[in-house]
Amino acid sequence: MLVQYSALFIFTPALVALFLGRWPDVLIITVQATSSIWYHSTHTPTSLLADRLALSALVVRTLLLAISTYETIGLFILGFGYMLTIYTYGFYTHRFSFDPRPEVADMYHASIHILGIAIYMGSMIFFLP
Repeated sequence: MLVQYSALFIFTPALVALFLGRWPDVLIITVQATSSIWYHSTHTPTSLLADRLALSALVVRTLLLAISTYETIGLFILGFGYMLTIYTYGFYTHRFSFDPRPEVADMYHASIHILGIAIYMGSMIFFLP
């Protein structure tokens, strides 16, 4: 349930992008938020595919934005490093987002949502042209 609620907050950077007139960001973040909520609510193969495709597009967009300033490069490395550790290392060790206890796994997965939201919003507000 926590992951579903944290996925709702993914719409927040879309609102910031809308306010700033960053239309590509509005589109890609809205698609990611919608697919994330859909997947975390249903766990169907189709929703998983949609979520992974939207997430891949968002990662590529974020990387392209990150290389535009030194500050955003640092934020991208920090955020991506955390997410890679929590997700990939956790997958192989059955910890963090893959902990057998759902309450622990959901907490770490929600932290990925929150960190990604904070970094994307902060980058748009403070560092990106």
